[in-house]
Amino acid sequence: MEIYIIMQWKKIKTYLIIALFIVNIVLIISILKQNEKYSQNFTKKNLNNIKTILSEKNISYDFELNTKTSNMHPIVIHYAKPDDAVYKKIRQNYSGSIKIIDNIYVDLEIKKNISNYNEFLEFCNKFIEDNLEQKNYVLKEVINENNNMMITYEEIYDKIPLEQGFVSAIYSQGIINMNILKIKDIQKADKNIKIMSNAQAISKLLPQLNNNTKILSLDKCYYFKEYEERITTEKLESLRLLPFYRAKLENGEFLYTPAMIN
Repeated sequence: MEIYIIMQWKKIKTYLIIALFIVNIVLIISILKQNEKYSQNFTKKNLNNIKTILSEKNISYDFELNTKTSNMHPIVIHYAKPDDAVYKKIRQNYSGSIKIIDNIYVDLEIKKNISNYNEFLEFCNKFIEDNLEQKNYVLKEVINENNNMMITYEEIYDKIPLEQGFVSAIYSQGIINMNILKIKDIQKADKNIKIMSNAQAISKLLPQLNNNTKILSLDKCYYFKEYEERITTEKLESLRLLPFYRAKLENGEFLYTPAMIN
């Protein structure tokens, strides 16, 4: 009788262990589904709360907050080197003014008197048109203070700005310093990933936003934060870029947050 009871108890313990294991699996699946649902529906549930918080902090913005998600690929970019074909016209037109940094940055020092911002902008636009593919660039940033001017253009891929490809021009006292980092080719990496809405992106940026701030724009871009994102051991010749949201503030500052839905 005692042996029978022991055997029955062992069976019961086995059944209990199996039952607990099944319960745990069900709970884990349930939690994962809840987390996924929360991530995907976050902005739909909290859009009004986000607007209220922005209003309370007196943060204004010149765009519509929405709950639209999208999809983007991470990308891998490869930088052009000074002797690549993309720099051919610059080598021809500015052979005596070129300075190479880290085998990928091209610096030019151009002597030219500029009288005003419009003339400077016209010169920069013409420089890109004559020496680079103008259709691949958009204007990112302009600074015009006390006769010191700076204009920055950035490359685009599939209509999305690339933070790590740019032309920056600085004018001061009859000298234009051009700094160029040119992307040679771009490849899609990994699978398509889901991108959060701009409303959820604003919620991620809230801790960085001070009271009485004006946000001029909030756009997707390709960006990397840390050098650990580098995928080769050679200095900056190849980078893996991820989708980010970028907010431009009225004071000229840019804020960034990853755009992927967790």
